[in-house]
Amino acid sequence: MNAPHTEPRPADERKPLIDLKPILMPVLVAVASSVGSLVAYVFTPLKEVVNGMVWEEQAEVLLITQSAHPVEGEALAVDVLVQPRSPVPLSEGVLQITTQPAGLLRPAPENPKRLAQTTKKIDAATKLTQEPLEFIAQASGKAEIKATLTTRSRRAFETVLQVEIARSTGERFPTRRSFTGVWNIDLDGITGTMTLTDVARTLKGSYVLSDGRRGLVEGTRDGKTFRVTFYVEGDSPARYAVDATFDPDDKADLELTGSARLRTPTGNNLEPWKDLRTVTFHGVARAP
Repeated sequence: MNAPHTEPRPADERKPLIDLKPILMPVLVAVASSVGSLVAYVFTPLKEVVNGMVWEEQAEVLLITQSAHPVEGEALAVDVLVQPRSPVPLSEGVLQITTQPAGLLRPAPENPKRLAQTTKKIDAATKLTQEPLEFIAQASGKAEIKATLTTRSRRAFETVLQVEIARSTGERFPTRRSFTGVWNIDLDGITGTMTLTDVARTLKGSYVLSDGRRGLVEGTRDGKTFRVTFYVEGDSPARYAVDATFDPDDKADLELTGSARLRTPTGNNLEPWKDLRTVTFHGVARAP
Protein backbone atom coordinates (compact mmCIF):
# COMPACT_ATOMS: atom_id res chain seq x y z
CA MET A 1 0.00 0.00 0.00
CA ASN A 2 1.51 3.27 -1.08
CA ALA A 3 2.05 6.14 1.46
CA PRO A 4 0.02 9.23 0.79
CA HIS A 5 1.86 11.77 -1.33
CA THR A 6 2.42 15.23 0.25
CA GLU A 7 3.64 18.32 -1.57
CA PRO A 8 6.70 20.07 -0.03
CA ARG A 9 5.93 23.45 1.57
CA PRO A 10 7.34 26.49 -0.21
CA ALA A 11 10.53 27.91 1.29
CA ASP A 12 8.85 31.17 2.24
CA GLU A 13 6.35 29.24 4.36
CA ARG A 14 9.03 27.63 6.49
CA LYS A 15 9.07 29.50 9.82
CA PRO A 16 11.81 29.35 12.45
CA LEU A 17 11.02 27.94 15.81
CA ILE A 18 11.63 31.39 17.38
CA ASP A 19 10.97 34.71 15.64
CA LEU A 20 14.00 36.89 16.50
CA LYS A 21 12.74 40.02 14.77
CA PRO A 22 10.73 41.40 17.69
CA ILE A 23 13.74 40.83 19.95
CA LEU A 24 16.48 42.19 17.70
CA MET A 25 14.72 45.30 16.44
CA PRO A 26 14.69 47.14 19.79
CA VAL A 27 18.33 46.17 20.28
CA LEU A 28 19.30 47.48 16.85
CA VAL A 29 17.37 50.68 17.40
CA ALA A 30 19.07 51.20 20.76
CA VAL A 31 22.51 50.56 19.23
CA ALA A 32 21.79 52.93 16.34
CA SER A 33 20.59 55.57 18.74
CA SER A 34 23.74 55.15 20.85
CA VAL A 35 25.99 55.41 17.78
CA GLY A 36 24.06 58.44 16.58
CA SER A 37 24.38 60.06 19.99
CA LEU A 38 28.11 59.32 20.05
CA VAL A 39 28.57 60.86 16.60
CA ALA A 40 26.53 63.88 17.65
CA TYR A 41 28.62 64.19 20.80
CA VAL A 42 31.92 64.05 18.94
CA PHE A 43 31.10 66.16 15.90
CA THR A 44 28.71 68.79 17.23
CA PRO A 45 28.85 71.47 19.95
CA LEU A 46 27.21 68.95 22.28
CA LYS A 47 30.68 67.71 23.17
CA GLU A 48 31.73 71.18 24.28
CA VAL A 49 28.53 71.64 26.25
CA VAL A 50 28.94 68.35 28.08
CA ASN A 51 32.68 68.82 28.65
CA GLY A 52 32.01 72.34 29.85
CA MET A 53 29.69 70.93 32.50
CA VAL A 54 32.36 68.47 33.65
CA TRP A 55 35.59 70.47 33.26
CA GLU A 56 36.48 74.08 33.97
CA GLU A 57 38.59 76.17 31.61
CA GLN A 58 42.18 76.34 32.83
CA ALA A 59 45.11 78.09 31.19
CA GLU A 60 48.56 79.54 31.74
CA VAL A 61 49.44 82.94 30.26
CA LEU A 62 53.11 83.65 29.60
CA LEU A 63 55.00 86.87 28.81
CA ILE A 64 58.26 86.10 27.01
CA THR A 65 61.15 88.55 26.50
CA GLN A 66 64.84 88.19 25.74
CA SER A 67 65.77 90.55 28.54
CA ALA A 68 63.73 92.07 31.36
CA HIS A 69 66.57 94.51 32.19
CA PRO A 70 66.52 97.25 29.55
CA VAL A 71 68.45 100.51 29.78
CA GLU A 72 66.73 103.89 29.61
CA GLY A 73 65.75 104.62 26.02
CA GLU A 74 65.81 101.00 24.88
CA ALA A 75 62.88 99.10 23.40
CA LEU A 76 61.63 95.98 25.18
CA ALA A 77 60.04 93.29 22.96
CA VAL A 78 57.46 90.97 24.56
CA ASP A 79 55.51 87.98 23.20
CA VAL A 80 52.27 86.66 24.74
CA LEU A 81 51.64 82.90 24.83
CA VAL A 82 48.66 80.92 26.17
CA GLN A 83 48.75 77.24 27.16
CA PRO A 84 45.40 75.52 27.91
CA ARG A 85 45.55 73.32 31.02
CA SER A 86 42.20 71.52 30.75
CA PRO A 87 40.55 68.95 28.43
CA VAL A 88 38.18 71.69 27.24
CA PRO A 89 39.40 74.47 24.92
CA LEU A 90 39.40 78.09 26.00
CA SER A 91 36.39 79.95 24.68
CA GLU A 92 36.65 83.23 22.79
CA GLY A 93 37.80 86.14 24.92
CA VAL A 94 39.67 89.42 25.30
CA LEU A 95 43.38 89.91 25.98
CA GLN A 96 44.43 93.08 27.78
CA ILE A 97 47.99 94.32 28.38
CA THR A 98 48.74 96.99 30.98
CA THR A 99 51.86 98.52 32.54
CA GLN A 100 52.57 100.15 35.87
CA PRO A 101 53.65 102.44 37.39
CA ALA A 102 53.07 105.24 34.92
CA GLY A 103 56.07 106.95 33.36
CA LEU A 104 58.51 104.02 33.25
CA LEU A 105 57.32 101.96 30.26
CA ARG A 106 55.52 103.40 27.24
CA PRO A 107 53.97 101.33 24.42
CA ALA A 108 55.71 101.85 21.08
CA PRO A 109 53.71 104.02 18.62
CA GLU A 110 52.38 101.03 16.67
CA ASN A 111 51.27 99.13 19.80
CA PRO A 112 48.23 100.88 21.38
CA LYS A 113 45.62 99.04 19.28
CA ARG A 114 47.24 95.71 20.13
CA LEU A 115 47.08 96.18 23.91
CA ALA A 116 43.39 95.13 23.91
CA GLN A 117 42.43 92.47 21.37
CA THR A 118 39.88 89.71 20.95
CA THR A 119 40.98 86.07 20.90
CA LYS A 120 39.51 83.05 19.15
CA LYS A 121 38.90 79.62 20.66
CA ILE A 122 42.21 78.14 21.89
CA ASP A 123 42.72 74.37 22.13
CA ALA A 124 46.54 74.21 22.03
CA ALA A 125 49.55 76.30 22.97
CA THR A 126 49.16 79.52 21.00
CA LYS A 127 51.22 82.69 20.53
CA LEU A 128 48.76 85.58 20.60
CA THR A 129 51.23 88.11 19.18
CA GLN A 130 52.11 87.72 15.50
CA GLU A 131 54.86 90.26 16.12
CA PRO A 132 56.25 91.11 19.58
CA LEU A 133 54.71 93.96 21.53
CA GLU A 134 57.26 96.71 22.13
CA PHE A 135 57.59 99.03 25.11
CA ILE A 136 59.99 101.94 25.45
CA ALA A 137 61.95 102.23 28.70
CA GLN A 138 61.49 105.91 29.55
CA ALA A 139 63.05 106.10 33.00
CA SER A 140 64.96 103.90 35.43
CA GLY A 141 63.10 101.91 38.07
CA LYS A 142 61.02 98.76 38.57
CA ALA A 143 57.96 98.27 36.37
CA GLU A 144 55.40 95.56 35.57
CA ILE A 145 53.77 94.35 32.39
CA LYS A 146 50.49 92.53 33.09
CA ALA A 147 48.58 90.29 30.66
CA THR A 148 44.97 89.30 31.42
CA LEU A 149 42.95 86.91 29.26
CA THR A 150 39.21 86.90 30.05
CA THR A 151 37.20 84.20 28.26
CA ARG A 152 33.53 84.14 27.30
CA SER A 153 32.82 82.01 30.36
CA ARG A 154 34.18 84.92 32.44
CA ARG A 155 37.24 83.01 33.53
CA ALA A 156 40.26 85.30 33.89
CA PHE A 157 43.88 84.17 33.55
CA GLU A 158 46.74 86.57 34.12
CA THR A 159 50.48 86.87 34.52
CA VAL A 160 52.93 89.64 35.39
CA LEU A 161 56.41 90.28 33.96
CA GLN A 162 58.75 92.14 36.30
CA VAL A 163 60.97 94.64 34.48
CA GLU A 164 63.95 96.50 35.96
CA ILE A 165 65.07 99.51 33.94
CA ALA A 166 68.70 100.58 34.41
CA ARG A 167 69.95 104.15 34.22
CA SER A 168 71.92 104.98 31.08
CA THR A 169 75.61 105.57 31.91
CA GLY A 170 78.96 105.43 30.12
CA GLU A 171 79.74 104.73 26.48
CA ARG A 172 77.13 102.77 24.60
CA PHE A 173 77.02 101.04 21.25
CA PRO A 174 73.95 101.03 18.98
CA THR A 175 71.63 98.02 19.21
CA ARG A 176 68.15 97.27 17.92
CA ARG A 177 66.80 98.16 21.35
CA SER A 178 68.50 101.56 21.30
CA PHE A 179 70.26 103.46 18.50
CA THR A 180 72.31 105.48 21.00
CA GLY A 181 75.96 105.47 19.99
CA VAL A 182 78.24 106.12 17.03
CA TRP A 183 77.52 105.05 13.45
CA ASN A 184 79.70 104.93 10.36
CA ILE A 185 77.75 106.49 7.51
CA ASP A 186 77.99 107.00 3.76
CA LEU A 187 75.98 109.84 2.18
CA ASP A 188 76.14 109.87 -1.60
CA GLY A 189 79.57 108.24 -1.52
CA ILE A 190 80.94 110.61 1.15
CA THR A 191 81.90 108.79 4.35
CA GLY A 192 81.52 110.11 7.87
CA THR A 193 80.13 109.45 11.32
CA MET A 194 76.78 109.96 13.00
CA THR A 195 76.33 110.14 16.79
CA LEU A 196 72.82 109.54 18.11
CA THR A 197 70.92 109.59 21.39
CA ASP A 198 67.82 107.42 21.34
CA VAL A 199 65.19 108.27 23.95
CA ALA A 200 61.88 106.45 23.55
CA ARG A 201 62.69 106.10 19.81
CA THR A 202 63.11 109.83 19.36
CA LEU A 203 66.55 110.44 17.85
CA LYS A 204 68.80 113.45 18.29
CA GLY A 205 72.47 113.89 17.52
CA SER A 206 74.95 115.13 14.94
CA TYR A 207 76.87 114.04 11.84
CA VAL A 208 80.25 114.86 10.35
CA LEU A 209 81.25 114.04 6.75
CA SER A 210 84.78 113.66 5.40
CA ASP A 211 84.26 116.62 3.00
CA GLY A 212 83.76 118.95 5.97
CA ARG A 213 79.99 119.13 6.01
CA ARG A 214 78.38 118.70 9.40
CA GLY A 215 75.17 119.44 11.24
CA LEU A 216 72.46 118.23 13.59
CA VAL A 217 70.30 115.10 13.29
CA GLU A 218 66.67 114.80 14.42
CA GLY A 219 64.05 112.15 13.75
CA THR A 220 62.49 108.89 14.82
CA ARG A 221 62.75 105.18 14.26
CA ASP A 222 60.60 102.11 14.86
CA GLY A 223 61.09 98.36 14.57
CA LYS A 224 62.20 98.47 10.92
CA THR A 225 62.44 102.08 9.70
CA PHE A 226 64.76 105.04 10.30
CA ARG A 227 63.58 108.55 9.37
CA VAL A 228 65.68 111.58 10.27
CA THR A 229 66.63 115.02 9.01
CA PHE A 230 70.27 115.99 8.45
CA TYR A 231 70.49 119.76 8.92
CA VAL A 232 73.33 121.49 7.07
CA GLU A 233 75.43 123.67 9.35
CA GLY A 234 75.84 127.31 8.33
CA ASP A 235 73.59 129.72 6.46
CA SER A 236 72.28 127.15 4.00
CA PRO A 237 68.60 126.32 4.59
CA ALA A 238 68.98 123.04 2.69
CA ARG A 239 68.63 119.74 4.52
CA TYR A 240 68.62 116.01 3.84
CA ALA A 241 65.52 113.94 4.54
CA VAL A 242 66.87 110.46 5.26
CA ASP A 243 64.57 107.45 4.88
CA ALA A 244 66.13 104.05 5.55
CA THR A 245 65.29 100.55 6.78
CA PHE A 246 67.10 97.89 8.79
CA ASP A 247 66.76 94.17 9.45
CA PRO A 248 64.98 93.55 12.79
CA ASP A 249 66.71 90.17 13.18
CA ASP A 250 69.23 90.33 16.03
CA LYS A 251 71.43 87.80 14.24
CA ALA A 252 72.09 90.19 11.35
CA ASP A 253 74.46 93.15 11.41
CA LEU A 254 72.75 96.41 12.35
CA GLU A 255 72.83 98.38 9.08
CA LEU A 256 70.73 101.23 7.68
CA THR A 257 70.02 101.19 3.95
CA GLY A 258 68.01 103.79 2.08
CA SER A 259 68.10 107.21 0.46
CA ALA A 260 68.38 110.89 1.33
CA ARG A 261 66.52 113.68 -0.45
CA LEU A 262 68.31 117.04 -0.58
CA ARG A 263 65.56 119.60 0.03
CA THR A 264 65.44 123.37 -0.11
CA PRO A 265 62.66 125.77 0.93
CA THR A 266 60.49 127.28 -1.80
CA GLY A 267 58.78 130.08 0.10
CA ASN A 268 55.44 128.65 -1.04
CA ASN A 269 53.13 127.74 1.85
CA LEU A 270 51.34 125.14 -0.25
CA GLU A 271 54.59 123.39 -1.22
CA PRO A 272 57.20 124.60 1.29
CA TRP A 273 59.96 122.19 0.19
CA LYS A 274 61.45 121.21 -3.14
CA ASP A 275 63.53 118.07 -3.68
CA LEU A 276 66.71 118.92 -5.58
CA ARG A 277 68.03 115.38 -5.87
CA THR A 278 67.96 111.98 -4.18
CA VAL A 279 71.18 110.25 -3.12
CA THR A 280 72.08 106.96 -1.44
CA PHE A 281 72.45 106.57 2.32
CA HIS A 282 74.08 103.77 4.27
CA GLY A 283 74.89 103.41 7.96
CA VAL A 284 76.59 100.74 10.07
CA ALA A 285 76.47 100.60 13.87
CA ARG A 286 79.85 100.64 15.56
CA ALA A 287 80.41 97.56 17.68
CA PRO A 288 82.46 97.20 20.90
